Amino acid sequence: QESDGEYLYFTDVARHCVVKTTLEGREIWTLGQPGRLGDWNEPFNRPTSVAFAPDGDMYVSDGYGNVRVHQYDPRLKLIRSWGEKGTGPGQFSLVHHVWFDTRGGRQRLWVADRENNRIQIFTPSGEFIEEKTGLNRPNNVWVDREGVMYISELGAGLTILDAEDNLIQKIPGGPGREPGKITKPHGIWGDSHGALYVAEVEDGHRIQKFDRTA
Repeated sequence: QESDGEYLYFTDVARHCVVKTTLEGREIWTLGQPGRLGDWNEPFNRPTSVAFAPDGDMYVSDGYGNVRVHQYDPRLKLIRSWGEKGTGPGQFSLVHHVWFDTRGGRQRLWVADRENNRIQIFTPSGEFIEEKTGLNRPNNVWVDREGVMYISELGAGLTILDAEDNLIQKIPGGPGREPGKITKPHGIWGDSHGALYVAEVEDGHRIQKFDRTA
């Protein structure tokens, strides 16, 4: 939801671009050069996700090909990029998702560092704050209206944290396609009614909806 209407933002993995469209799919702008792989310092190489700060800055995880996070201003000017291959602070092994977290009046960028089995947390300017470990290939996060964070883990199930980042529950994943059983969760999101949607890949190969019960 923006001041002049509602829009969709996509990371186009195949074309190495970020795209803004109307809800009907009309393309408004494309960031990046379609079909051109960015090199180490240049976006994009199979980007994976976008997130927005309250001031309008946009963050892009880049992604399957690069190991970088890029920050743009509202005019789509590149402010900074950071990240390199490795396991230390600010280093990544598959940057899969970004989420700008404003809970509790804080401003923090959560970055799913999937193949390092962790989420790294940064300031808006890319300074490392801390990491969340004990995860199994975290893919995506989503935060509900009460500040509860849901983390999908490709190698496990779901991890649920409260508004202070304390563990509420771990929902294990595993083989099987029975309704309610989570297998290979990849994407996660919720709606205005509190329902949770989990997109499963590989053996899962489906989207499940979980209704809010309280």
